[in-house]
Amino acid sequence: METVSLAHIFSSILPVIADTGDRDGISGQVEQLERLLNFAIFCGILYPRAAECFGPATKERAMRIALVFPPRTGPTYMPLGIAALAAFAGRAAAGVDLFDANLELYNHLCDRSIRLGAMRNFSRGPLDIFLNSELYRNHWDRMGEVRREIDSLEHQAKAYLAGSGLGAELAALLARQAGRIGRNTPHVVAFSAMYLDQLPFLLALAKYLVCEVRSGCRIVIGGAAMSALSPVQLLEAASFVDAILTGEGEYPFEALLEGRAFGAIPGCYYRDGGSIEFTGKCVVPPDLGLLPPPDFSALAGLGYFNPVPVMPVYGCRGCKWRRCRFCVHNNSFGRHRQRSPLALALEMREKRLLHGCRHFYIVDQYVDPVYLDELSNAILSIGVDCRFQVM
Repeated sequence: METVSLAHIFSSILPVIADTGDRDGISGQVEQLERLLNFAIFCGILYPRAAECFGPATKERAMRIALVFPPRTGPTYMPLGIAALAAFAGRAAAGVDLFDANLELYNHLCDRSIRLGAMRNFSRGPLDIFLNSELYRNHWDRMGEVRREIDSLEHQAKAYLAGSGLGAELAALLARQAGRIGRNTPHVVAFSAMYLDQLPFLLALAKYLVCEVRSGCRIVIGGAAMSALSPVQLLEAASFVDAILTGEGEYPFEALLEGRAFGAIPGCYYRDGGSIEFTGKCVVPPDLGLLPPPDFSALAGLGYFNPVPVMPVYGCRGCKWRRCRFCVHNNSFGRHRQRSPLALALEMREKRLLHGCRHFYIVDQYVDPVYLDELSNAILSIGVDCRFQVM
């Protein structure tokens, strides 16, 4: 395939810019050139495979999706949601790129500060030193400095979303993360939001991709946080977001991978002309035992802030009680279903062998003592050397 040349692109576009004359002025021409360059970099025009980016995905050009876990939350654990979707993609996973933007932000802040870098090194150091209470307090207290820097960035993100301009520090963050997202020239950038605290950074990065980079990719948001707000109001406020996926993510994600129109994706709020449509409540996987275990292979070596690997697992989804009207999990998850305790124990053994992980935390919304007894017996019966806690 012939390489697309930036010189060729510029030679085609410069006469068009010049024809605008005084209507745009020099600043307008510079802005257009800058955005063109951003678009070229994002879409891979600088590389031989660039021409593959243009046009919709086809059977010959598989759908490429960037799964992004945005700031802000803690840097100590791997995001379960995008790992579960990567596993569900199966053979199509070659077109799926996972990016933990939250961890990237923490690492960047620690890279530029000796004090914060020392804190990060301590958190990844030997377990016996990490468990020393005095050393832990001396190092981990510095996390407050990180949070204050993230607070400042969040303030800039909110100002940017309100139309008050793009602060220098936030601009550097968004440019860096947009470049990382664009490395596989995705057709769709899908953000996974577990918490509402992630929305300022998520929306700022989405706006930057659409309004500054002019990437041309579709912006989709999913995750449990989408069940804690009004998707219609969010789409009305954020014109740069194309669709919001609600409910459990496997079936909607499968539809995205297949390149279906938003109107054919279950649990999807999307724009249709001047209106916002909803395809109806998402159907949940009826049997959790048929789902593959989450795939952490793209995340396990990134250096989370723990002295030993810690991985999230789930044995159940939904809640047996389902009577608390204030609980958003009644909307983000379907009816209560559970995996076999033996299946979960086997998954823990697999992750012990693949990633050296012996510490797990269970993220279930509802866990009863009977299930934990059965899980403990299953772990003992197959001889898994591990520890677990319930979140």
